[in-house]
Amino acid sequence: MADSIELLVPGTTVQRKFVSNNPSKLGAELRKCSKSKFDRVMIHDSVQNIISANSELEGILPQETIVIPTVAFAAFQPDIQYVFADGEVVKNGLKSDWNSRILVWSYANKLTKAEARKLFREDVYEALGYFDEWSVSEETLSQSFTRYDFDFRRWMRAVQRSGVFMYGINHPVGISLTSLATQIVEREFSPKAKQVEDIHLLVTDYLSRIMWPVYPEIADELGIDGSLRWRVGRKYAHLDEFIDLCYQSWNAVGLDESNAQLIPLLSERDNVELLRLSGRG
Repeated sequence: MADSIELLVPGTTVQRKFVSNNPSKLGAELRKCSKSKFDRVMIHDSVQNIISANSELEGILPQETIVIPTVAFAAFQPDIQYVFADGEVVKNGLKSDWNSRILVWSYANKLTKAEARKLFREDVYEALGYFDEWSVSEETLSQSFTRYDFDFRRWMRAVQRSGVFMYGINHPVGISLTSLATQIVEREFSPKAKQVEDIHLLVTDYLSRIMWPVYPEIADELGIDGSLRWRVGRKYAHLDEFIDLCYQSWNAVGLDESNAQLIPLLSERDNVELLRLSGRG
């Protein structure tokens, strides 16, 4: 996003600031931004949501702060799951923070690797609502765009040309961010802005290191190519190898039902459906 803005508005420097989701820490960090000599402050709506939920943070940022949508879209990879144990994020077998909901459930319920492998199929995805995720993701992101006066339909038309426009639920591909940056620049910096064709080809795609596959059955539903191959940096794994690596990794950290916290939580209905479909129910 910063690279795009600097390219579209010559002479502009964008400085990034890492902020906490802890309200007290966030307040201190935002006050520093407010007192610095920035022309504008830009935050994700996820940060704005924390500010809105904590009255002591109201009014902490300047009136002209730019709030932008957090580009999260789960329809391509709805099986991604965050897991924590004893307060620490649990890594998958390729050492990234994304885990498979189906695999984590299988491991916690003591399914063998072969039994877990059999759950990667269409009726399981359907029972878990994976085929319904497009409309849910689209509606949620559309509301965020509209709330902050950005054109969601224009953005969607641009990013859909690339096919899969997410590497994972919260890692957009380059064109997803450059298309949003273009709208930001047109609205906020129009006198200084210039047009740059195919800007997504000119900026560094920092998120391309980790790629979660679009499972073939889900890909068929969306009219795109699918696979069962994971990538983290230069490490690749097909499904069978990925399952083996994940089980090894979770064995090493002693993951079990007593210390595993899933975000988002697995509903009771999903538990029942998975038990039934696994043959354990």
